[in-house]
Amino acid sequence: MGNLLNAELYKIIHRSTIGICLVFTVVIEFVNGFLHGGNQIGTLTLLIEIIGLVSCALFAGLFTCADFSSRTIFHAVTSGKNRISVWFSRYLTFLITSFILLLVNQFAVFASFLLFHGIDRILTINELLSIALYTVSGIIYDLCLVSFFFFVAMQVRESGVSIAVSVVLTGIMISSSGILWVDRIFPLPNPRSILDSIPISSLCPVLLLTLLLILSNVLLFQKRDILS
Repeated sequence: MGNLLNAELYKIIHRSTIGICLVFTVVIEFVNGFLHGGNQIGTLTLLIEIIGLVSCALFAGLFTCADFSSRTIFHAVTSGKNRISVWFSRYLTFLITSFILLLVNQFAVFASFLLFHGIDRILTINELLSIALYTVSGIIYDLCLVSFFFFVAMQVRESGVSIAVSVVLTGIMISSSGILWVDRIFPLPNPRSILDSIPISSLCPVLLLTLLLILSNVLLFQKRDILS
């Protein structure tokens, strides 16, 4: 498992996929931060979530599906590697990379907002910690959501189809703000009460559903003809 994970991380570093996704995220978020300040904070926040999810959808389709088109995953399985280890090494790599993408997504829009709009006072240490905790909580929640994109990629195996399906899923997630925690507060202007808005009760069912889908995808990967 450790060797498989190291091999996946090596591919991340030496392929251009993450670079493409990072450039996409940073450029779009800088434009987002430039265009949406003042009374357009709601639009800014919504686009942060959409851009973060779409960047992970792109990565899932471009990177995960590439293992099927290049037959890397076939060679891993046929060389005697345990299928569960093969699956989890790729899933953990996807989660690590998605965490980076989502974190850069937040940093890019924070930097853009401060550069073009600024805030009217210096934040205290407690406020900065609140912003950090709120941001990380949102990223952890989003990791559950973007896991669906990985599951799609592992099933359809085609980059274009995977990205298209994942973008549709993104639209469904964003439109389900009454159920999912995707309608968030932009923390920089008013960080004092943001921690109270974290819906812990919303995380539990999403986490449970993610765990169930992990189990079902592992079972499918074990039984499916990997060479087809």
